[in-house]
Amino acid sequence: MRKYLFCLLFAALALCGCKKDEYPGLTGVWPTPYLITNYLLIEEISCFHHENQANNAIYLRFYGEDLLADLNATKDKFAYFNKMYNDTSFTGSTHPGAYSALAYPFDEITLSCNSDYDAEHLAGEPLDDIVKLKFESYWDFLQNGYQYPEWYTEKVCGYGRVPYELYLSELNSNNSKLVSIKQSPMIFTLSPATPGEYTFTLELTTNGETFTTTFTHKFE
Repeated sequence: MRKYLFCLLFAALALCGCKKDEYPGLTGVWPTPYLITNYLLIEEISCFHHENQANNAIYLRFYGEDLLADLNATKDKFAYFNKMYNDTSFTGSTHPGAYSALAYPFDEITLSCNSDYDAEHLAGEPLDDIVKLKFESYWDFLQNGYQYPEWYTEKVCGYGRVPYELYLSELNSNNSKLVSIKQSPMIFTLSPATPGEYTFTLELTTNGETFTTTFTHKFE
């Protein structure tokens, strides 16, 4: 089980997650008929605050199973998602684990506070209309024949990835396919009415299964 970090940021600066370790025994770059080399099946999530990190970063950590194309133990499961996303006619070269995406899209992500956040968001009510998710996805690149869509001209992300920024209330399984595991900061667009420490509950639903975690953060 490998660990991945997604960032919850309370400022606009996006921080990257990273893998805890590399893939032992898998090296080299070679031509493949697919771009995505690893799908992550989420099995558990947790959040923590890194005290030495700037910008009040809260990390959402995913625990799950890596479905690598080049491991005998997972190649059959990998093939299922490879066909599901029609990632079968890539003409470039890849490195094991270099292009990794979540196996399933987000059905829903909802965030609530265990106490009153402000007059419009009382205890237990969703904060989904004031929290944005910034993420990168391979979906448009694949759907466009391994080309970037015409509307995406900045090319600021890694190869094959297109950036998105949506309120949690806007997220669904149609607009969150093939989310890259590299980055996914969430940004509070409004601070709480009163400074202090707050406890939050995050619920993430994917493939019909809901994962829940809680965390606290102190707003100055």
